[in-house]
Amino acid sequence: MTNREPLDFERLILGLRAKLRELRSGSKQEREFLLHLESLTRRYSEPMDYPKKSKASFPQTIVISQALCHPECGTDELIVDGSTQECQNCGGIMYRTGSASYRRIEEVPE
Repeated sequence: MTNREPLDFERLILGLRAKLRELRSGSKQEREFLLHLESLTRRYSEPMDYPKKSKASFPQTIVISQALCHPECGTDELIVDGSTQECQNCGGIMYRTGSASYRRIEEVPE
């Protein structure tokens, strides 16, 4: 979908129903798919009731990858190795184009 094409809401709903039918009932994929749809119903109105974590723990080294989404979206992001490859713009799966390892050089006091 490009910015020039109008959204066809009914086509999107039909596509979602078809995709749900393709997924095996009770599977991890079905659960993830339904959770994604549920999160869309809360978009822009999520409660800010996240738990506070007392202290973050960071590794000495970390791998960061450049990742690109499909051309219709065009998102280009840096992602941490082991994190989701899901595009934060459209929800698609991003393709890693290169990776590099980084070493922590200092700790910032709290």
